[in-house]
Amino acid sequence: MVLDDGNEWDEWCSGRVASSSSVAAYFAGYTPDGTPERQLFGKRFERAYSTFCYRHGATSIDGFERAWVETGGNDGLAEATAIAAAFIAAGIRGLTPPTRYRAARQGLYISAKPDLQKHGMEPAIFEFKVYGGGAFATMQSKVFSWVLRAPVILVTWDGASVGKETVDGHDLDTGSIPDELFDHHVASIDAWRVT
Repeated sequence: MVLDDGNEWDEWCSGRVASSSSVAAYFAGYTPDGTPERQLFGKRFERAYSTFCYRHGATSIDGFERAWVETGGNDGLAEATAIAAAFIAAGIRGLTPPTRYRAARQGLYISAKPDLQKHGMEPAIFEFKVYGGGAFATMQSKVFSWVLRAPVILVTWDGASVGKETVDGHDLDTGSIPDELFDHHVASIDAWRVT
């Protein structure tokens, strides 16, 4: 197999990795949108909703409350359940995909792991932000799209409704990313995880 960076290997490669979050922060010029509390709520919701999709398929709200409580108790249950019901109605469902990598330059990779991926007749990749959208959320979705070589649907919650925006990152210029951003050394990456 020959990859974008010119390397060849059968099963494994090694290099330094930058996360999609750090690349998005670099391009957006600042840190993630939302308060730290909303970001923590969002991470908890992400875990609960992906568990719920795995167990129940996200076709009805049944089972979401249990998944939420398992992530840390009843705090925020009413809001999380309202968001989950809105996501179900909007068709947001799938499973958590494995982390994927794409070479930005020789030996330097960007990792991506969006929230959900739906396979089948209408495949889709979802990234959701329960604290609303913003420049960081859009850029992170663009980085995911570049790594995965497919559009990503950015799903946002503004407190009352679900927003969906298809983001395409095929034109992302990774040549300007400073080498220092690739700070996580990975001894080996499965070749099947490189796009």
